[in-house]
Amino acid sequence: RYSGTVTDANTKIRTHVSGGGFDYVSIKSSTSETSEFFLIDDKGAEGVFKIYNWGFSMRTGHEVQVYALFDKRKNLGEYVLVKNRNLNEVAPNFYNLKAVIKRRYKWPAIWSALFLIFVSPVILKFILPPVLSVFPSIEKVLNSFLFPLYLILLVAIFIIYQVKSHFTFSSIKKVLLAETVRR
Repeated sequence: RYSGTVTDANTKIRTHVSGGGFDYVSIKSSTSETSEFFLIDDKGAEGVFKIYNWGFSMRTGHEVQVYALFDKRKNLGEYVLVKNRNLNEVAPNFYNLKAVIKRRYKWPAIWSALFLIFVSPVILKFILPPVLSVFPSIEKVLNSFLFPLYLILLVAIFIIYQVKSHFTFSSIKKVLLAETVRR
């Protein structure tokens, strides 16, 4: 969290128009908004913040808090909430919060699926047969359930990471909103 007084703020709105045609004209447009503002904290340190497509009211002199989730090792993250204390306005950006959580859980899900697809067959082919040779009836049953078991495990990996990311999102959202009410 970074808190400070707004010393300068500006917003740039850019519209891109494209289109064309012969018998008919097809025109598409998209608008993007970039807000840049400078905060100076109690110790005199200044910070600059850029937020994209996120409407938020502020002007010079307002006390503003910016909440962010960053991975310091990768210097990667997102601003997830801005609070204007003077207006008592809270502007969360749940799209950014979801992006952070998706990045957090993407690679563990991929590594789990890759392990299941590439490493478990090696285990099943070279390690498990000598153990199962002691119990031949179990080996036949296991072979008949192997493919469905793989499918179930792949689906389970996807579901587990979806559930984990949902609960993480809900928990962080609750904490952020509770934090802004307290301060």
